[in-house]
Parts: sequence; C-alpha cells; structure tokens
Amino acid sequence: MNISSATRPIMNALPVTSSTTRSTGIRTRRIPKTPYYQEMLQREIESTDQAIDTLGLTIRQATPCDMHYPSLLTPTSIEKIELPSGKVVPIPKVNLLFKKWTGKPVSDTYGNKLILSFNGKPAFAELAILNIFQENGWCGVWVDTYGRKYRTSFWPKKEIEIPFQQRQLLQEIYQRASSNKGCYDVFCWKEATYLFTESKRQGHDKIRDAQRQWTEAAIDCGLPLSAFLLVEWSVKPTGRKVI
Repeated sequence: MNISSATRPIMNALPVTSSTTRSTGIRTRRIPKTPYYQEMLQREIESTDQAIDTLGLTIRQATPCDMHYPSLLTPTSIEKIELPSGKVVPIPKVNLLFKKWTGKPVSDTYGNKLILSFNGKPAFAELAILNIFQENGWCGVWVDTYGRKYRTSFWPKKEIEIPFQQRQLLQEIYQRASSNKGCYDVFCWKEATYLFTESKRQGHDKIRDAQRQWTEAAIDCGLPLSAFLLVEWSVKPTGRKVI
C-alpha cells in the first residue's frame, strides 16, 4: 500500500495567512477563522465525506471543525492514506518550521535524533509537539514505542503511566491491529476528546505499513478522523530568514 504522493489542500482557492510565534520560533500557515472561510472549509470536508461514503466507510466522520486544535496545530491540508483494506481516508495535516538547536551540545541524542529549539530549550520534535498541546490545556505523552515508554520529557528523562481509560483504548487498538506497533507519536486528551498526532520530518519520513494498520484498527474501534493529525515539519536553513 502506498500513501498518496501529493496532499490536497483543504481549500484550494482560499488564501491562507502565515505567521511566526515569537515565543517558540515556530512558523505555520493558517486558514483565516472567519465565518466565511469556516463555511467553505465545512463544504470541502463534506465533499470529502461523500467520497469516503462511496468507498464504503461506515464510521462516524467528524471533521477538523469539530476539534479545537491549538492555533499552531490547526490543519491547513489533508493527506490521503490508503489503509490495508484498500480504503482511503483523509487525515488532517499541518506544516511547521522549527529552528535547529544551536545551544549547549546535548550528549544523549537518543540514537542521533535531530534536536530542535523550542521555547529556548532543546527538544525532539515529538516533545515540542506535545508541549504545544500542553500549553493549550491538553494532557498527553510521547508514545515512545522504541523505548516502550510514555514520556513527557527527555532532559531530564521523565516517564509516566497514562490513565486507565487511555491505556484501555490503546490496548483495544493494539488488539484489533494484532500488533503493538504503529501508534502515532503523540497521544493527547482533553476531557472526553482524544487526539493522536504523528510527527514526520518533511522529505525524510513517510507513513509506514504498521501505522496504516494501526490507523485502520483505531478507526474500527470508533475513533473519528478528527482524532488523527499529521504534523509535517522541516528545519529552517542556517542563515535563511523566515518570511
């Protein structure tokens, strides 16, 4: 199974604004939050829903408008992912631009992972994304499947046990997928709302087969498509001004 090579903008003909958040140094493109643009967004999502229904999906199709994302992580496009069953689903997506960490060298890079700068501190992309959610009132963890831990920090290392209900949901998905692999990188929750976010470096990472299998299992467990988010990030080139 292959992921679509191109992503379809949610609103092809509508302008988007760009801005940089000073405190984090992250740049993102946003859709204006006016009634007109939100109505156009809803129409576009509804047309996607009709296409999904044609493919035979019977799940409840919540839209990105149903999810109250942090402003930095508000989706600006969707990415179509083909599942093991052959069905194709549109996953909300946002692009971020980080700065590379240039401060005091960090000795433990966890297998030479790229270290980014977030709020003036070193951070892996997964933890930077998690921190954005936490700053907006969400609880969550970095689901470190390699280390088999739920992390909230790496310098210093901090692992936690997630609440019973969240742990039960993950277990149900793993059982349906017949695998304990493929979970998205960041699992967040706010009251009764769940959101799984996958971190992908632009030009380096792609959705793996295990993640497609996990995504289909999660959908079969009743999660709406608004419970998934792709964050495709890149690093600001040295010496290049962010416009």
